[in-house]
Amino acid sequence: MISTPNILNLRSRLRYFSSGFYNLFGPLASEDSRLPGPRGHISPVNWFYLAHALASAGFQNVGAAVDKYQRRSIPAFILFLIPIRLMGSGGTPAVCRKISND
Repeated sequence: MISTPNILNLRSRLRYFSSGFYNLFGPLASEDSRLPGPRGHISPVNWFYLAHALASAGFQNVGAAVDKYQRRSIPAFILFLIPIRLMGSGGTPAVCRKISND
């Protein structure tokens, strides 16, 4: 079992859009000790890269599970549902067709 923060959730995506850092990740401290540490998380890896790496290494039955849903994200989801649908429907079919034709 590998446990990692979900950087693809809506709250994390909004934080990345506004600050350049995913939720639960921040800038790594340098000599300036006033910066908070990474809180145990150093390298954000999204599900697509993690699943690909595990499958390439020979792992089988690679899947994702949710331990709890973030209720704090529901208002933002409702607010951004239409823009997400509009922007999300643009490139996906073309990418899928290109991959299936190769």
